Formats: sequence, structure tokens, C-alpha cells
Amino acid sequence: MDTKSKAAVWAGAFFQTKVARARLIVWLEGITLLYVSLPVLIWICGWLMLPLAVILAVGLVVGLGLAWRQTRAHFKTSVVPVDGEPTTLPVWALVGAAGVAFIWAVYSGAGGFTYHNLDWLKHFAVLRDLMTSPWPVVYAAEGKGVPLVYYLAYYLPAATVGSVFGWWWGCFALLVWTCLGAMIACGWFVILVGEKPLLAAIYFIGANGLDFIGERLVTGDPISGGLAHLDWWAGWTFLNFPGHYSQMVWAPQHSLATWSVTGLLAVQLSAGRNLGHAGLLATLAGFWSPFSVIGMVPLALYAVVKEKGRGLVSFANLIALPLMAVNVLFLSALTTPFPQGWVMHDVRQEWPRFVLFHALEWGIFILFASELRRSRTPALRGIFWTALVGLALIPCYRLGYFNDWCMRVSIPSLFLLWAGVGRSLLRAPFTTESRVLLALCFFGAMGACYESSRSWFSRGSEPPPMEHFESIPHIEADFARQYLGNEDTFFYRYLAPDYVPHELPPKKK
Repeated sequence: MDTKSKAAVWAGAFFQTKVARARLIVWLEGITLLYVSLPVLIWICGWLMLPLAVILAVGLVVGLGLAWRQTRAHFKTSVVPVDGEPTTLPVWALVGAAGVAFIWAVYSGAGGFTYHNLDWLKHFAVLRDLMTSPWPVVYAAEGKGVPLVYYLAYYLPAATVGSVFGWWWGCFALLVWTCLGAMIACGWFVILVGEKPLLAAIYFIGANGLDFIGERLVTGDPISGGLAHLDWWAGWTFLNFPGHYSQMVWAPQHSLATWSVTGLLAVQLSAGRNLGHAGLLATLAGFWSPFSVIGMVPLALYAVVKEKGRGLVSFANLIALPLMAVNVLFLSALTTPFPQGWVMHDVRQEWPRFVLFHALEWGIFILFASELRRSRTPALRGIFWTALVGLALIPCYRLGYFNDWCMRVSIPSLFLLWAGVGRSLLRAPFTTESRVLLALCFFGAMGACYESSRSWFSRGSEPPPMEHFESIPHIEADFARQYLGNEDTFFYRYLAPDYVPHELPPKKK
């Protein structure tokens, strides 16, 4: 048999090969546990005094091992497939889905190798300080220490690489880390959708509310070319449910782990799993984004009620308690007050826009997405309805200068919303309702295309030199205050290791 014939045989076998859904879940969960926990282990070693760090690090490793063993045991002994879910998925489509997510992440601007938006000035500043300062990072300012207080998980693996091998390798590690997170998150979305993995991956990237239509209705003007933020069509800092593309290019530190953990928990619940390590997963995600973990609360409450607390008391969940405590104490060192409160006054003044926001961002999709109303997989019905309740309530409160509450707390519910829409689109039969839903998704994806247009003509490049970026205390004051805390707090007095405040380099002109 010649080379051409061998290649044809190999290709035929590849396109016919399928992987068991249960096997895919087991291995993807193992990768997810490693991905969300590695930065936490790095943080424990760098931000906690040695005895406490050893105890928590060992406890976390043991908890992770028990969690994955529980997962393997469940799918090894459970021979009954989940109602309404396929038992196998084609390998070629899964590889294609991973490729789509990889390309998306490469062009997100991560690491500075492609076009990156203005928020990357802050991301690079954080990465720079983590690479050049001793841990925990505490700046010397006006005769006192000013600690860097932020959810640092996204940056820590790359900062570790960069501190050893230099700036370029740190930026490259951040790109690789982002690509891996995007592929993991896309994997959970594909499993939740259940069919046509390649199309599900493409939809995962383009999932978006009807921002394009909302902007046109509210302003009455033609859409400007390539620079406006359509996500804010309902009012700057008032209401915003960002699509997946926007979340990726502006806030990967919030979205990557949240997508993955939300998808993992939803798959666990739909498979009849107990809560043996659900608390640990949520706690680990809290080191990535405390806002997003708040968004998981409705799903957590539903899980406890559904499973009647089964498996809640476990070693993995117990070790999560001290981990959660030290994270809360660390973040409480951020003493800058942020605007917050109920938005009822704004709603009374802008109630037509408030109603229109809910209708265009998620309400209209429910009318034509049968899986959201009554999923063919009974175990998913409560999960989807919990997400819808969350989307209805989240905009009623505001927190942060740019209303991070609305943008980030909504990430888990939006992930589940779009998974339900994807299931409605990609599962037979394709009805008139499905055609209307497809049209809505097309108009929604126009918002993602608009967001992506900034990088359409961007060629690959080298990351900007580290010298181009200021330390966090030297960036614009409105942004810096989101990162700077107070060393006269419980965490830095009793939990952090001994440190010497790091002298700041001169501010660039």
C-alpha cells in the first residue's frame, strides 16, 4: 500500500472514530481541575506564611485527587446514559471544535501577539509587577506598604514563567494559558449542547444578545465603524450583558475559569452526580473572579435542593472552607469603596430601556428556544430555569465604576442561556421555531463580528516591550484604585509571609 492509500485509510478511520461521552467528561474534568487549581497553588505558595501554605497546598492536592477519583468511579459504575444525551461524539468534530477555540484565543490579544484592546494595558501592568516584584507584591509608597490586591489567578502561571525566563516567555505563556482555557471552556459548552460539536464551538464564540439591534433602536444612528462598544447600548455603566467574544477579549481573567466550572457543574448535575466537590470547584473559581462566583450562587442553591445535600460533606468541600476564608480575607484588604446599590431609581427613569434590555439580551430567545423552556433532558430543565431567574435579577443591582456586577456576575447564567439556545438550534427536528431562532442568533452574532473587527487586519507581532508599561500604582488613578489595598488588615498582619515593600520605578513621562 502506497503512502497516498495509507493516508486515505487513516483519514477514513479518523472521521469514523467516536469517543464515549462519559470518557470525554472524565478526562475533561481532570484537565479542568488542574487548570483552575494550578494558579491557586501558586498563590498559596507566594501569598501565605509557610506553615499555612503547606497545610492548604497539601489539602488542596488531596482534595483534587479525591475529586477526580470520584468522577472516574461514577462514570465507571454508571451504565445508564443520561436521558436525551448522546453516548458518543465524533473525534474529528471535537478536534475541529478545539481548533476553533484555539484560533479564537490566539486572536483575542492575549500576550500581545495580536491586536489587544485598551484593557490589556492593565493586564500587562499586572503581569509586569508579578514578574518583577517579590511575592506578595507590596509597593513602597509614601513611607508605607501598599499591597496589590486583585484576583490574580489568570496571570500567575505566566508570571511564574516570565520571572524565570523573561518578559517574552511570560507573554507567550499567557497566550498558551489563554488558549488552553478557551479550549476547555469550549469543550464543556460542546458537551452541554450535545450534538454537532464543530457548529456548537462556532456558536460558542458568536453567542451574543441583540446588541446590534439595541444600539440601532436606542441611538437611531448608523453603527459607527469598529470602535464603539455595542455592549453598552442600554446606557453607559447602566446595563451590559457582554457576549462571549467580548468577555474573551476584554476580561479573560473573569470568563475562562467561570465558563469551565459552570459547564462542569451543569454536566455533573445533569448526570446525577452528588455535590462531592462542587464547593471546591466554586472556591477555586473565586480566586479567578469573585464576581462570577456570586453568579454561581443560584446554580449552587438549586444543586443543594435537587440533590438534597447529598455528598456536600466531603474532604474536598471541607478543604474549600479555609481556602475560601483566606481568599475573602485577602480581597477584603482592598479598601477602596466602589459605587453600589439598587438601581430602582435608574429603572424608574429609564424603564423603557430597562425592559428593552431584558427583551433583546435574553427574553426573546426564550420564546423560540424550546430547550430553555422545557429541555428534552429532564435533568437540565431546572438548571436552565435557574439561569433565567438569575438574568432577570442581576441587573437590579449595581457594583463598581463600570458596573462589573452586571457584566461579570451574569457570566454563568449567560453561559447556560447560550448552551440552551445552542441545544435548541442544533438538535433535530429543525422546525419553523428553529429557523426564527437561527435568525435571532445571526443578528446576535453580528455584535460579536463587530467586536472582532478590530483585529481583522491585525497581523501577528511581538509583545510590546515591558518598559512600555507602568507599575499598577502609576497607571490612571481611576484604574489603579481597583488594584491597591491596605497592609493594615488581618490578612497582611497574620496570614501573609514577611515581606519588604517593593520600591517603585520612576513614573514614565
